[in-house]
Amino acid sequence: MVLLVQDATRYFVSSEGSRLVDSRPLIRVLALGTRAPSMAWNWRGPETFDASTFDKLAPEQVIAAKIEKIAQDLQKLKKAPVVEPFNGPALLSGRAAAVFFP
Repeated sequence: MVLLVQDATRYFVSSEGSRLVDSRPLIRVLALGTRAPSMAWNWRGPETFDASTFDKLAPEQVIAAKIEKIAQDLQKLKKAPVVEPFNGPALLSGRAAAVFFP
């Protein structure tokens, strides 16, 4: 699990005298994956919780429930058999196709 607290402030000043200040605070709680005994990564899509202040972050019970679900899914992945490589036709559409055919 990762906790990221960031307060990014951007400044813009033009030669005409315009001045802009943009402040974007970010609090992010991120839960990812684990390594299997074979040292391969077992991924289960990350759960991300974002807010601009701590009081706007999801309740602790919600975050804990999501993390528990990730742990259960990863335990199942750990026990799952390794899939054999596939060599054959595939239909790709949308964003998935862009990965192979930029």
